Amino acid sequence: LGADTPFPQRDSSERAYKLSAEYHKLFEDVLEYCRESVAGDDGAGQRQRVRYWAATAILRCVLSSPAAAAAMLEKRREAKHEREVATLDPESYANDIIDSAEDDQPSDYIPTAPLDDPSAEFTEAELRRLDGFLKRAQSLDDPAQDLKLKEAAAIVSELLSDGFSPIVYCRFIATAEYVAERLKLMLQRKHADLQVESVTGGDGDSDQRAEKVDKLAEQPVRVLVATECLSEGINLQEYYDAVVHYDLPWNPNRLEQREGRVDRYGQTNPVVKTVLLYGSDNPIDLVVLDVLIRKAQIIRRKLGIAVPVPVDSEAVVEAIIDSVLLKRPGRADQLTLDLGDQKVSRFHEEWDKAADREGKARTYFAQEGIKPDEVARELDEMEPALGTTDDVQRFVGNAIQRFNGSLRATKRKGVLELQPGEMQHPMDLQHPGVKFPLPVAFDGVPPDGVTLLGRNHPLVAALTEAVLGRAFAGDDPAVSRSSAIYTGAVSTRTAVLVLRLRYLLEEAVQQFAEEVIVAPFTRSGGGIEWLQPLQDVGLRLLGDAKPTANISPEERQQQVAWALGMLKDDWYAPIVEERKRALEESHGRLRKVVKAKPLSVTPHTPPDVLGCYVLVPAGGRG
Repeated sequence: LGADTPFPQRDSSERAYKLSAEYHKLFEDVLEYCRESVAGDDGAGQRQRVRYWAATAILRCVLSSPAAAAAMLEKRREAKHEREVATLDPESYANDIIDSAEDDQPSDYIPTAPLDDPSAEFTEAELRRLDGFLKRAQSLDDPAQDLKLKEAAAIVSELLSDGFSPIVYCRFIATAEYVAERLKLMLQRKHADLQVESVTGGDGDSDQRAEKVDKLAEQPVRVLVATECLSEGINLQEYYDAVVHYDLPWNPNRLEQREGRVDRYGQTNPVVKTVLLYGSDNPIDLVVLDVLIRKAQIIRRKLGIAVPVPVDSEAVVEAIIDSVLLKRPGRADQLTLDLGDQKVSRFHEEWDKAADREGKARTYFAQEGIKPDEVARELDEMEPALGTTDDVQRFVGNAIQRFNGSLRATKRKGVLELQPGEMQHPMDLQHPGVKFPLPVAFDGVPPDGVTLLGRNHPLVAALTEAVLGRAFAGDDPAVSRSSAIYTGAVSTRTAVLVLRLRYLLEEAVQQFAEEVIVAPFTRSGGGIEWLQPLQDVGLRLLGDAKPTANISPEERQQQVAWALGMLKDDWYAPIVEERKRALEESHGRLRKVVKAKPLSVTPHTPPDVLGCYVLVPAGGRG
């Protein structure tokens, strides 16, 4: 409706990498080892399920990073050596591995459940095999061998050069810490003053993580490396404007949660960039991308919103794992999941149904069917009562002076400094912890450290309550419910009333409503002539009229008495009838759009006179 809306555009892209020869060979060897651990029928039942998910966890860690692979292989070796007792249900263990839709925040630790039959012992040959895997994983800690890290560094460098502050999302703590440390070493020469930090589930509670995020945000050139612990609960749009998915989530809901932390209201950059990093010869990445993530992207482009995946998406992830873990093609990079697989087909069918229901709901509620000009008309009618951002600023600046405070401009555009004066204590009660002088703004998305004051902000509410309290107490001439001035704004004596009107609204149930309006009038033929349109004329007079000469207290009283004396019999009838008709028409337009029943409006009379202000021509003519 002609205003700048602070929602960014999302610019999404994909970047592929290939495993180095050494990394690819390690993956193939570990895959063969995992196949052996789940092969045969000697491990039927729960023990077999634990083996299955243990193998899945190993593969996911190996493909995440050398650090995660080393951590997992070491834990596997230690777990066998210590003959841990299996106490965890295999399905609970599975939820930590596959990003279950039921978990609000999946664990980012390397899975530590028993990784095989806890009563079994490794042979010396098996221990040597695991030790070999571990050493090989550790040797891959090099950009020449870890091409995933190398490509991620190139992506992050490009984003920094373009002025973006990116978040890099990883699945495991070990990967996040590894990526943060290596990115800083690889990029600090090209990007001066670069600071890179990791924030994970290992960094204390949510408050401690938030503190770490805030501290990094103070740096002009910054990269945050995080796990899913930051996908919800911490606002990141003020500090970051790009997202890099280092590890693909196995649930598309996670993808939207990650990006939604920066692509949201309050983002000051008009464009948010997101980059999806995947392995072009990584069989699991390729199938997750085709079956889950690209499907989610198609639905989002079609509807304009994300539709959560069905709850049984875990079955599809299991089918994906089966395609890699249980099949034995000649080459790992030829592995595919049959998109006609029964589980996948059923899953996509349910997802399509969910998207169809959402599409129908949007049509039913007619968000997209409402015409902007109709919305504009309703907003224009409400604006005089609700006030604009300029009205709020004018009120705060005017009122705070009456409490010996101030609202002063600063060198920053749109930023002012608020000093509370006598309002210090009331404002402290309404908004504990606020520190003065307070940098404030009244419009748009404020800079970091600046408080946006709207009409419902606690500080504005405290000021409003104080003004009303003093006005109704009637003992403070600086805050008066009635007064009179000499002014050049009128040529005929004019009174402006502040009225509270109340109504009974009846549809299926009864509700009470009220509104406050201003109503200006002059005397005409011994009666009242209301100046139309009431709100426009009344607000203009109250806002623009300036006193041109002093007026004695006695004459002020006489002028106010004159105005109140004009309110005889049914003086309010034209105003009440006009407002009743306008409200019924406004409600009628809305109900026509949403196909609701008409609303009955019954006024309560007479209206309350909250204020009376008389404007006397400068020459004193009435």
